[in-house]
Amino acid sequence: MQNTLSSKQTCTSCRSRKVKCDGGQPICGPCNASRRGFHCAYEDPLTEMRKRETLKKGEACTPCRNKKKKCDGARPRCTTCQRARTIQECTYESADQPPQPALSRSFESLPPLGIPEDQVFLHDTTHVASSSRFGQPPVPSFPTQAPIPQLPTSQALVRQSVPVRYEFVHMPPRPMLYTLPFRLADIIDPAALPISDSTTTELSMKFRILALSHRLQLGIPLTFAKQHAIALGDVSGTIIHRFFIYFMTVYGCHLDQERRRNFDFVHVQALLTQLCLEIVLTIVEAEDPFTFLQAYYVMANSCFYTYTYAPAKRYLKKAVDVAKRNGIRLVDRSFSDSSDSPNHNVIMDPPPEYLESVQERVATLVQLIFTPLQHHLMTGEDIPLSSYLESQFRDELPYAYPRMWDELPEVLRLRALLLVYDTDNFIQTYYLPSRPVRYWLEDCRNIVPKLTDLNDLLVKRAAGAATIPDRETYLMFRCCSIIVLTSLAQLYDRVARSSFLPSYQSIKFRSMCDDTLKDVARITVDFTKDDYSFLEPALSMSWARASGLVVVEEDPQASPMSTGTRSSVSPDPENLPSLVRMFLDAKSNLESTIRLTPYGMGVSVVHSMVAVKPIRHDPYTPDLLSEDVRLKLGL
Repeated sequence: MQNTLSSKQTCTSCRSRKVKCDGGQPICGPCNASRRGFHCAYEDPLTEMRKRETLKKGEACTPCRNKKKKCDGARPRCTTCQRARTIQECTYESADQPPQPALSRSFESLPPLGIPEDQVFLHDTTHVASSSRFGQPPVPSFPTQAPIPQLPTSQALVRQSVPVRYEFVHMPPRPMLYTLPFRLADIIDPAALPISDSTTTELSMKFRILALSHRLQLGIPLTFAKQHAIALGDVSGTIIHRFFIYFMTVYGCHLDQERRRNFDFVHVQALLTQLCLEIVLTIVEAEDPFTFLQAYYVMANSCFYTYTYAPAKRYLKKAVDVAKRNGIRLVDRSFSDSSDSPNHNVIMDPPPEYLESVQERVATLVQLIFTPLQHHLMTGEDIPLSSYLESQFRDELPYAYPRMWDELPEVLRLRALLLVYDTDNFIQTYYLPSRPVRYWLEDCRNIVPKLTDLNDLLVKRAAGAATIPDRETYLMFRCCSIIVLTSLAQLYDRVARSSFLPSYQSIKFRSMCDDTLKDVARITVDFTKDDYSFLEPALSMSWARASGLVVVEEDPQASPMSTGTRSSVSPDPENLPSLVRMFLDAKSNLESTIRLTPYGMGVSVVHSMVAVKPIRHDPYTPDLLSEDVRLKLGL
């Protein structure tokens, strides 16, 4: 019996898939039997390393020098440490590191970095660090083993929170004047703060931790190391750019004022926002393209929430252009052995040490599609999606990263919104005179399973998040379920009102529509007061659409579905009272939030959930509904 070859004689494809290789030439048995078209190749990393020119002893990495092994000096990790799977220990002495590229003259005017945020905010202004952002500080002032702060949940942070209008002040950029480091103590009197917030360090950390709890809602995916650096206020730039430190501070400042319903720090928000705008101008694209892309996306997202759409579109376009110029893609084929193969439907799971960074890149690029799509569905304003990223998301991501496709929260949220967008376009084709209705009904059979399957997956992920417990992720999945179920109810409603179906089938689809609306109401009733600041902005669109589907019993003698138009009578009188009662319970629960739900979701929209009387436009509610929805709701 032929023995299985050792790992050194296994082809790279079988080694990456952890499959036993028989060593066949030119193609081994497992690769030949596979239908995925794997690229079978043999490599001996040890032989390749021997061919390289080894370094002198003084130029090798620390582990190879201690163990007296040959080292090729590859940066950031040598080949020997990669083979030994000790990449975490592979380090070089600071004196042996290659010189960094020359910095731009503009960086000479920046405030000193390499110091923690508490020193910038609390210590006197004469403190100047002797190192730049790229230099090695002689005495590290930031603790390398600092305790990781426990990020509290929404119940611990947002007690009795009633979100109001986003009060960011969008100010035009002014000339950059970096005479002194920005200090929160310059504009906040510590004596005027509550006892629990006696120091500006505690206050700013509180702001950042509060903002981190909303990172999913804000759409800022970050690795755990970056979240740790933000919470501790590490402005050294070694882990994350200082722009994100200040941005999360200003966003947490806004959330804290909403929670306390006390707007004492509006001027603080204005100054911090201005500082964020100035710091964005200092980021060099050639230095770190992905950070450059993230910064522009964050600014675009914040402008969307402040209803300043013109700069938001500019920032969003710049972020997409950065991705195109630098070849930043959703699917990175550098980890695949078949990157040159024409077959794109190949699973390319990244190595474990790169998994978190790959997830951050995928989630960030996904947000570049999600943000304009959400704005389009809520306002009706046409913002063209990036075909560069949308084609990758639809055609490559499900096959390359199947686990991310079914598990990553940002990906699932975009899948829900794209499916709603496709369903809306499909419903509009019902009115095309060139397409018979019977063909439309046949195509409808392919849309319904997609909606139900995605909702089942969202329910499963929400149950998993509830057991951790992770309330913020749980709420995001439940909001996505409401969005998907509302679109499914719209599809059932359109089929039920079709004159092509017989009466008994119309009644059946009407009952299915009512059952789907019941599920929407059950999820809505489950929300508590502490959850409203974590809800998705797209819920304003879904609740408005659901309200238009609620049937009110007015004339029991009328014949439903007789003319093929919308009837005001429910086909099932026994089912109607429970449906209206559930929406009334959801309405009363939402009204307890006094005026507004997050980012302009007005209570006036929730009033329409019972569809009993015309709705008056709330002057405090931004105009976030499209024209057809406003006409349907009587706004």
